[in-house]
Amino acid sequence: TVLLLDPVRTVVMPVDRYPTEEKVVQWNTFTFEIVHNGGNGGGVGDDDGTTTRVFSVPEQERSEWVCALQQSLREYEQRLQKKTRRDAAAGDGRRVSPDLLRPPLSPRNSIKLS
Repeated sequence: TVLLLDPVRTVVMPVDRYPTEEKVVQWNTFTFEIVHNGGNGGGVGDDDGTTTRVFSVPEQERSEWVCALQQSLREYEQRLQKKTRRDAAAGDGRRVSPDLLRPPLSPRNSIKLS
């Protein structure tokens, strides 16, 4: 399975799923969701292209995953904005930035989770 992490269309959020008001921790209490809006904008009854993936992990790991994914999305979005500004300043001479050829979570860009 491939998860598209487009900073414009992807949201990563932590979710606590307590089964009752007593907040009893179970194996699937701490989750995070990756929501990707496909952008089809469908009409009534149409598939809107939104995909949601839910991952269940211990609370500390969940926080680390959410932080790492949000940071990667933010860094990738900053590189896209920088490239757009450079291309606009260069006029018609379009070139591909080597920074954009790497995916957001390549070893060079990822953070170490301990």
